[in-house]
Amino acid sequence: MNGTVSGIGHWSAPSGGGGEPKLTLQVGAALLFAFCACAMLLGLFLGDKPVMFSLAGALLFIVTFMISGNQRLFCLWGLLMTAPLSLSKAFWIIPHMGGASGIMLDLCDPFMFALLLFILRDYVTGLRRELRWSPVWFCWGGLILLGVFDLILGPFRHLAALEIIRMLKVYLLFFVIINEVVRARQIMHVVYALVAGVVMECIIATIQFVLKADLGLQRLGEPTLAVVQYTTKSVYLGLGDYFRVGALLEHPNILSAYLAMLLPICIALIFSRISALAKFVLGGIVVLGVSVLIMTLSRSGWVSFAVAFVLLLTVSFLHQRLRLRYVLARVAVVIACVVGLAAASGEILKRITESDPGAVQFRYEMMDVAWKMIADRPVFGNGLNTFVAALPYYGTYGGPSGITAHFGEAWPIVHDTYLIYWSEQGTIGLVLLLGMYLSLLWMGVQSARHMLNDVIYAINLGACCGIVANMVDGLASFFLAENPSERIFFMEAALVVAIYYWTMANRPLRSARPVAPPLQLQPAQPVPSAS
Repeated sequence: MNGTVSGIGHWSAPSGGGGEPKLTLQVGAALLFAFCACAMLLGLFLGDKPVMFSLAGALLFIVTFMISGNQRLFCLWGLLMTAPLSLSKAFWIIPHMGGASGIMLDLCDPFMFALLLFILRDYVTGLRRELRWSPVWFCWGGLILLGVFDLILGPFRHLAALEIIRMLKVYLLFFVIINEVVRARQIMHVVYALVAGVVMECIIATIQFVLKADLGLQRLGEPTLAVVQYTTKSVYLGLGDYFRVGALLEHPNILSAYLAMLLPICIALIFSRISALAKFVLGGIVVLGVSVLIMTLSRSGWVSFAVAFVLLLTVSFLHQRLRLRYVLARVAVVIACVVGLAAASGEILKRITESDPGAVQFRYEMMDVAWKMIADRPVFGNGLNTFVAALPYYGTYGGPSGITAHFGEAWPIVHDTYLIYWSEQGTIGLVLLLGMYLSLLWMGVQSARHMLNDVIYAINLGACCGIVANMVDGLASFFLAENPSERIFFMEAALVVAIYYWTMANRPLRSARPVAPPLQLQPAQPVPSAS
């Protein structure tokens, strides 16, 4: 009974280190050392680093793994904290935007493969009866299968191969999380790690904004000063002293989409049964996150967060069981947002009314190119990861030399996730992408039908609103076409799926009712005679 209530229903995964899986100081210190160890391990491939440096990193990772006290929790936190970072080594490189440009060895890979080994060990030894794939696999696997056809038949086989490998890796990350996270306390650890990541990114972004300089963390994903200056110039035509922050997520627009996806979880938790201190801390994180969101000057991020926020409040006000609960917290959040919006209204209005119209015009031009590709090959598309490669044949810039003269070596891609998939993998690919989004939301809705745990319910609601934010942001960005941001999406998607499986496993226990025993019919007794 205890194993079932804790989250899986029919099996209990070993904790890996004995005792309750809490993030103790020992595990935290081990994670810090492991981060350094993985960076040292990658040093063998990242440049003129000695082999001994990398071997020392491998040894340090093994040692910290062994002394962490809870190896599985150690690897889960390590995976969640390093997945958004860009520290990696690429092989077989073809530099371009909006798709895999090489085979990547990423900082998060040691943690991911260690967890995979734990999961496979449990399956082989009979500690678990089945592996979870989820409906997401049918859609994402279908996109991969279309890519395999492009690999066999298409003209850009190298590009298709790179993207197939990346898609398999990102699904492996998703697969590992949904199979490892089987209990309520593990779901909470995922949330702790995601919120810790938000705090880290916001602190770094704030430092960038105050100093108006890069911090030299480009290996981890910080945008270069040249990128920041270019994006700032494209906003206000280079006028004024502005600095768009990107933290460690390569670009201000990606940081804004990241915050729009994860801040709803923090807000939703304020509407749950947690301590007043925890609500105060989350409120501070939300204020910091929204402030950084404004610093990004990303209109798509603002709109996607606004949609997610309004959806979250609407559901919390209309839900039959939430309507009369946490009213004060919801009112406080609304008042805080109104005050914050009023304080930032000048910058927001300026961004809307004084922005460079050329940036919007450029996006329309690239959309026209995408529509030409779709009209030319509407069913199967031009091929996986080939938008940039096909651009000279559909654009109006005079072929490859004209595009290079106009944009430089970095050829652009359409800022629309749906048009990328539609142009590259046709209508079939677009349907599969939409099917993936809808399957995630369907699982979120199914979980929301059963409020088994007040806090888990809030997390599910916030994560689903984050998925909606990503869907809205996809209309003006290529968040899913970049390596770290794609991993971020699949981490939040894995959280929604893990909650769904936990809810379905625990639902029978909460809905069970005692059943009266069947009526026992007694045999008829002979009627006594009148005598």
